[in-house]
Amino acid sequence: IDSTAFYLKSLVEMSFSSESEHALWKRLIDMGIFDDFYPLRLNACFRYLDVEKTQSFSLKDWTQKGLFIFSYLSLNINQESLPIMEAFRSFNRSGSGAVNIEEFVIGMVENLFTLYKNSAVLESIADEVLAV
Repeated sequence: IDSTAFYLKSLVEMSFSSESEHALWKRLIDMGIFDDFYPLRLNACFRYLDVEKTQSFSLKDWTQKGLFIFSYLSLNINQESLPIMEAFRSFNRSGSGAVNIEEFVIGMVENLFTLYKNSAVLESIADEVLAV
C-alpha cells in the first residue's frame, strides 16, 4: 500500500474516533506517515503545535512540544544548544506572541541551515518545501 493511501486510510479511521485533532496529529506523526516527505513533516508538526486550531501556536504550545518537534524533524537540539524560548522568539517574526505556518517554515529552514551548515542538505529540503 503506498504512503498516500495509507495516510488517507489512517486519517479516515482516526477521524471517526473520539480523539482530538491534536491527538490525531500526534498519532499520525508517531506512525511515521509523513516521514518520506519533509514538507509534510513540517506541516504535521505545525498542525500538532496548533492545539487551538487558530493557524498559529503559542509559547505554551511550543514549550510543551518543541523538543518533540525538533526530535521528529531529526534536529539534534536540546535545551542547552537552542533554548526553547530563544527558538520561539526567532520564529515569531511578527512579535504577535504566536507563530503562524509561514514563520514556522522559515524558522525551521533557518535552523536547519545553522545546524547542518551543509548546503546540499539545506537545498534538498528547501526544494521539497518550495515544491509544495
